[in-house]
Parts: sequence; structure tokens; C-alpha cells
Amino acid sequence: MVLNERRRHRDAPFDAHPVSRATLADIDVRRFEEDYLPKAFDPELLAANDRTTEERLAATRMIASVDDPVPTVVGMLVFGRRPHHFIPGAYIQFLRMGGTEFPAAHAGWSRPRNFGQPGAADYRNPSLAESMRVLGLVQRFGVGIGIARTALRRNAQPEPFFDVQPNWVRCVVRARPGAGGLTP
Repeated sequence: MVLNERRRHRDAPFDAHPVSRATLADIDVRRFEEDYLPKAFDPELLAANDRTTEERLAATRMIASVDDPVPTVVGMLVFGRRPHHFIPGAYIQFLRMGGTEFPAAHAGWSRPRNFGQPGAADYRNPSLAESMRVLGLVQRFGVGIGIARTALRRNAQPEPFFDVQPNWVRCVVRARPGAGGLTP
């Protein structure tokens, strides 16, 4: 078990893996420079920074490195001209929640004992999560399970059960006792 944990620790997250058949021509560099960079960094910092486009892409993990400018999975998902051509079946799914209450609780699949525990946060695809934050697609990280738990408590339902496996997570949500079915 210890050796497995050490190996996982050294592995790059999936979103940082290079997409071997892709090239810089397959990503929208202009959109990266005009839309992403100004949202990710202070404009004065960008003006003072004389990095090349490749250096900026590498620093934000959109390409493997300056010496190996192959787009990464996150680079293809966020700025790819045809991401489905290089990553078949790939999609990004998220849920927009209404309201203003954000209880903090979330954890990644790589730490099954901590999954769903308040204050434990670990992202399976940290570069993709950061890109979504920069682009305004998420407000805060680590709030989904807490929001679900709060909603279940308000509905008098039991806590969710998480079955955490290496490649998937099952969440079981039970009806409230005596409800006999789905509740509104």
C-alpha cells in the first residue's frame, strides 16, 4: 500500500498529461492570450513579464513544457479547436447552484478515507479546476458535497453514503425515513 501511494504521489494528474497527437496549431492561442491571461494575472504583472507565449502556456500547464510544446489535456479541453478529435468522449460537466450559502466540504478520489469530509479538498484535475475558476465557471472550490449535505438535512434525509473506488465514486442518497419514495 505504501509503494502504491508513493507512485500515485509522483504521477501527474490526468489533466497535465500531454496529448501526443496534438500541436500548438490545435489550440486557440489567441483566446488564451486575450481571454485567459488577463483574468488569471494582474495586467501590470503581465505587462512587466516578458515571457514568450510558449512560456506562458507552459506556466499555466496548457502545454507540457517550452521544450516540448505539446498541448496537455487541460490545454485541449479549455482552448482546443477540436478537443473531441484528440480526446474522444471527453466532456466537462458542472452544476450551477443558486443561492448564496456555500458550506465547505469536498475531497478527491485519491483519498478515499477523506472523501466528503469537511475541510478535506483534493482535486483529481487541478489545472482544469483552476481554469474553470479563472474563466468564471465556478465561484469556489470545495462546496458541492457541503451544499448537498445541507439540502439533505433541510429535507430530513440521512447523510449521503460514498463508495469511493479508484476510477469512480458512487453516492447513495436515501429518502427520508417514512417517506416511501422521492420527496419534493
